[in-house]
Amino acid sequence: GGSLGASNSQFLDNHDSGIYAYGNSTVNSSGSTFSGNLTGVLLGTGSQGTFAGSTFSGNTGIGLVAASSEAELAGGNVIVNNAMTGVWIYSGSVATIYGNRIEDNAWDGVAGDTGVSIVMNDNQIRRNGWLGIRCVSDCITQLNSHTLEDNGAGGVLIEQASKLMLIGTVHS
Repeated sequence: GGSLGASNSQFLDNHDSGIYAYGNSTVNSSGSTFSGNLTGVLLGTGSQGTFAGSTFSGNTGIGLVAASSEAELAGGNVIVNNAMTGVWIYSGSVATIYGNRIEDNAWDGVAGDTGVSIVMNDNQIRRNGWLGIRCVSDCITQLNSHTLEDNGAGGVLIEQASKLMLIGTVHS
């Protein structure tokens, strides 16, 4: 049940998460950097996180993870060069991801699985090693005005009882 407000802060080179919010905790970050950690930010078990103008880069695992939690990537975030997935939303989580640059991650740019809902608008998702967006196992994703380019295995994968809603223009 803790809370953290971070503005123009750096969370660097930790052997686990730069921030680990657990058990109905709240994180608000603006202009911060999460780099060189195993996971940049991990939101778990009913936690909430809002991020704007922050950078998630060079983490040895995943840039941002939401597990049974809520995440809002509210614009101007840069999620690049993570050794696995840029953003992973899973296990009943809800995410809003709009106005971000998600590029050059080794696996997927954004991955959602196991009963999640992801609303995405106006993101640049490019050059990720596997897929731009992966939605599996009862995942619902809504896309509006995206650019998906040069991702290794394709732009979007939807499977295992998942749904994709396209609104507006998606350039692929």
